[in-house]
Amino acid sequence: MTLDDRIAWRPLVADTFSMVTFSWVVGGAMELCSGMSLEQCVRSRAAMTVVNLLSGRPYGLFRDYCLRRCHVDESSSPVTKAVVDICANVSFSIPLYAGQAYLVAGLDGEQLLTSTAAIAGLVIVVGRPYGWYLEKVRDWLNVPKETD
Repeated sequence: MTLDDRIAWRPLVADTFSMVTFSWVVGGAMELCSGMSLEQCVRSRAAMTVVNLLSGRPYGLFRDYCLRRCHVDESSSPVTKAVVDICANVSFSIPLYAGQAYLVAGLDGEQLLTSTAAIAGLVIVVGRPYGWYLEKVRDWLNVPKETD
């Protein structure tokens, strides 16, 4: 395996690792605070790990696309970065959540609307913190920036 081959795997590993670990910490904390038992929380996080393993890299690519389209770079203001991160997270996560809630959990229309609205509030709050965390994981794993 050449160095180029190993570097090509870094974005996949970074994006997937950041999605899984962020979900365990933030999602787990929210579930425990909402009254779930530790066992229920672990089961929920384990199930979401499957979704996160499949969606980590696609989200990273989608976020990169949004940042490019909005001309966001390291010199952009913190507010601009936050707005783009929040918009990217909402537009990616809400359809994903709604689809799995309907197809897997079998929620009816009213339940789906209520739960999706609640998740939207969470996604808005964690949009920028997750974007920052993703950037840090990419830095830690020496993922080349698109401008490199």
